[in-house]
Amino acid sequence: MASAHYFCQAALAQFYRDGNKRTARMVANGMLVDAGSDAIFIPAADQLEYNERLTTLFSTGDEGPLSELFLQLGE
Repeated sequence: MASAHYFCQAALAQFYRDGNKRTARMVANGMLVDAGSDAIFIPAADQLEYNERLTTLFSTGDEGPLSELFLQLGE
């Protein structure tokens, strides 16, 4: 999923002056909508898991766990 990869890379690289994760998620959702898919919404019930996987991304650089979560939420 190119949008998940974009989100991970943009969050890590911090392309934007402020709101890096929010902005990266918005752009990634725009990519999904542009391709005819639904945007990914992170429910409050999944917020802890999202934060844990985001921590893994920042500490190891491994996109896999977070990308898997995005795929699950996008189903």
